Amino acid sequence: MRKCFFLLMVTVLCGLVSSPLFGQSATDVIELTRAVIQAERQAIVAKTMQLTEQEGNVFWPIYRQYRGELAGVGDRWVKLIKTYAENFENLSEEMAEHIITEHFNIERANLDVRVKYIPRFKEALSTVKVARFYQIENKLDAVVDYDIAEAVPLIGYASQDLE
Repeated sequence: MRKCFFLLMVTVLCGLVSSPLFGQSATDVIELTRAVIQAERQAIVAKTMQLTEQEGNVFWPIYRQYRGELAGVGDRWVKLIKTYAENFENLSEEMAEHIITEHFNIERANLDVRVKYIPRFKEALSTVKVARFYQIENKLDAVVDYDIAEAVPLIGYASQDLE
């Protein structure tokens, strides 16, 4: 799973900082990558949640709405990463301020969606299963976040400076 996420994120980042990949625009590459990650994420959630048929009938529609709202937050992440990729080599004070502010606004929006859905998930599942679900979500997000952090260069540092 981790290798798949890493390869997908590297593909996305390469598409952002270089010319279009294989005739596709960076946006096409990002959308394809996000679709693959979402499909893999849903398969992992399905496997690890071990839902009964009745639980699944109630959970999956809520899950799709939840992931849909988080996709909107993800759109903001993609836009911010694009902005960073276009500016990181010569980052102005104003752009740095924008990136910092938007980063934390996006994190807040992500948390708001997650908290908003707790009561809805608790209508479908026991609190223990809701806790398991959020634990799975956090683990999957940590893998993606790690891969992005590993691939995105630090401002003002060449890669050899960190070795």
